[in-house]
Amino acid sequence: MTEQVSAARDLEIRARDLRAQVDADVRSATLNLRSSSEVVGAARERLSLAEQEVAQARERFQAGVSGNADVITASITLNTARTQLVDALTSYQASRVALARAQGSIATLD
Repeated sequence: MTEQVSAARDLEIRARDLRAQVDADVRSATLNLRSSSEVVGAARERLSLAEQEVAQARERFQAGVSGNADVITASITLNTARTQLVDALTSYQASRVALARAQGSIATLD
């Protein structure tokens, strides 16, 4: 009888520890998702600014005020901003998957 009580107590402790671990995993995944969402917003803003920079550089070039180098530099900045947005979106999607996994609902992820 004592062995059964001890085994039951061990199982209860194990279940409590697992619930605590799941709760911690969900909290962590939720924070990561919020953070990655903010990073996506910042990357979108950088992309918008880079697009404006390219447009302005082209206007200055067409007006003869600046050289081709400004357009090229702005285009490189635009390309970097696009890459950063893709990276941010990838991180965001990975965070969504991590949260779904922590919640045990990965099969319903859409």
